[in-house]
Amino acid sequence: MIIRIDETRSQQVTNNTINGFYVNVLLVANAVNALIKRTGYGTGIDFDASQVSLKATLKRDGKIYNLFNNNLGIIGQYNSLLSGGKNWLLGTDYVRPTGGTKHKNVRTLFLSIGGHLNLKGTDEIDIECTIGRNTFQATTLDTSSCYVDIKPSFSIGKEIGIYTLFSETIQAGTTSDNFNLGDNVTKIALMNFEDTDETQQIVSNVAISSDRYDQSFSLPDLITRNMVMYGKQAYNKGYDRTSGVVTDSYTPAYPQSFVLLNDEEIDKTAVDLTFDGSKVNSSKNFLCYTSFVTSLEIIQRGQYLESKHTEENLAKLPVSL
Repeated sequence: MIIRIDETRSQQVTNNTINGFYVNVLLVANAVNALIKRTGYGTGIDFDASQVSLKATLKRDGKIYNLFNNNLGIIGQYNSLLSGGKNWLLGTDYVRPTGGTKHKNVRTLFLSIGGHLNLKGTDEIDIECTIGRNTFQATTLDTSSCYVDIKPSFSIGKEIGIYTLFSETIQAGTTSDNFNLGDNVTKIALMNFEDTDETQQIVSNVAISSDRYDQSFSLPDLITRNMVMYGKQAYNKGYDRTSGVVTDSYTPAYPQSFVLLNDEEIDKTAVDLTFDGSKVNSSKNFLCYTSFVTSLEIIQRGQYLESKHTEENLAKLPVSL
């Protein structure tokens, strides 16, 4: 599904197993020898992912489940903090800018829906995308050539629940905030989109409490924890903010964005945040998390598929060697 500026398009997925979507954004400069800057958030420079609205729902048995409904800037950062950050923020060059050529670059992203969804019968996933008129800046990009392309990612696996991505906005000037995330929480991330000064120490402390996991982190703790547990921040090469050129020094894209939980499941989850309120700007800080709902029917369906695949695999084996 290809969507261009000022367009809204939707696509339906049925009778398949799906675990996410591939998102590709083609960018073409409008002048030769001009470098397209990295993916922006609320910057109004080149490609501003916050101007793209993206939502997906699952229709099943007369009910509608929200999978995600947010702007692509938040969704993209949430899905690329641990892997694929460079691809999403700086992209891959199709044509490098020279004195006679225009820069042509694609930003790529895998958008996870948290797990597998086995679509059967009348089950239907509907994904809708709107490209706002300020997504591609006409002063630097050839807006008629730029577009967003979204494809479903079909997969093999059993469904254990229906996952939803939530986001909470940290209001400007906030010094502390508390969020009750509930049960079946599998991922939590604190995200910051400050572009003006990466040396600001915005978050002071993060405390997570749950039924089986309780931990408190200062800012230095968060930096160390992300390096030790996840190996990297958004990517391990810095960039020159003015030119967009990748440099040799290590500078994360958004140094105060942190994954707090990943691929674990906790219940009765609450997060307490403490900030330097003087540095908390409007629409720049978010707490995002993924949780799921499940039922006996979903579990039984997954067990049936697993049993079926086991029987099929056993049937392929010889009686003896």
